Amino acid sequence: VTPAESAGLVDTEYWDERQGDYLEFAASEPLDPGSPLSLLAHAAADRRAGDDPDLSAATAEDFEPIFTKLEAFEDTGDFDVNRLITLLLREEENLDEGLAEEIRDHILGFKYWWTEPTPAGVVDSQYYWTENHQIIFLANEYVAGQTYPDIAFTNDGRTGAQHRAHAAERLETWFDWRARFGFSEWLSNVYWTEDMKGLLLLAEFADDPQLARRASMLLDVLFVELAGHLQNGAFGATHGRSYQKDKLNGRDEDTFSIAKLAFDETPVAYDKADTATLLAVAERYRPPEVARRIAASDATAVFRTRAGIPLDPHAPIDPDVEAPYGLSFEGEEGL
Repeated sequence: VTPAESAGLVDTEYWDERQGDYLEFAASEPLDPGSPLSLLAHAAADRRAGDDPDLSAATAEDFEPIFTKLEAFEDTGDFDVNRLITLLLREEENLDEGLAEEIRDHILGFKYWWTEPTPAGVVDSQYYWTENHQIIFLANEYVAGQTYPDIAFTNDGRTGAQHRAHAAERLETWFDWRARFGFSEWLSNVYWTEDMKGLLLLAEFADDPQLARRASMLLDVLFVELAGHLQNGAFGATHGRSYQKDKLNGRDEDTFSIAKLAFDETPVAYDKADTATLLAVAERYRPPEVARRIAASDATAVFRTRAGIPLDPHAPIDPDVEAPYGLSFEGEEGL
């Protein structure tokens, strides 16, 4: 029995089958040379088939829309950087050299926190302060800093080691708040896929075993709560944040592919290759067995969860009120 198996994770054969099932679907679609997720899926599928991955068809020109977006500091750039870091760390030797160099340059030139400078002439439209953006920005910064510790990042001049230290301090606060208050974006069939992006990056690549373990533990929590609210593959619960596009059909939920990959609780086929690709190519993280058993159970149960900082909506308006729970209304913590 390996340490991972004794820790109560899903069986290795089961997980290999689930990853392979998803990758077979994802790789059945033609390679999209401008999509990091497509490149990751096809490379992993090639290795499963005993072939050497060949991603040379993808060039820097194919990635130009992503690079242009990052240079403009447009919203969701952190999502793109998350995928770029994963692609570079997993497949750099299989990428076109020019593309790999451009990816490195854009990772080193990214703005990882709102306190960093914004280049002249650029309007920064990125959102840094919702809980899903926070974990993605900070995970990106930590892993990028860990990867290039002695190189000066071009947006603010700090070294990778300094960026890693900056992210580590704020990650500790983020984890503490999730443990204490849960998720404000509770049971979100949109934003839990984003939380998983950041957490999975740390679980897979963080050299600090304590940080990787803490990220894995919170991923376990997300999978247990997801499993507890699935009905035939649909994430049937109230959602802290969602959109019309995710509410009208269970197949359209951003969490659908992840739930099907992890639990296989619906005969409905995969609809598109998406964030589940990151889970399908994961090498260190596996979900907990208890989540699989919860998803497979037909029993009725009461599921209790904490959903954000408790506030009294009937409290009187007081401009001089003290921040609750030992927190602050000032500085980064207040925001």
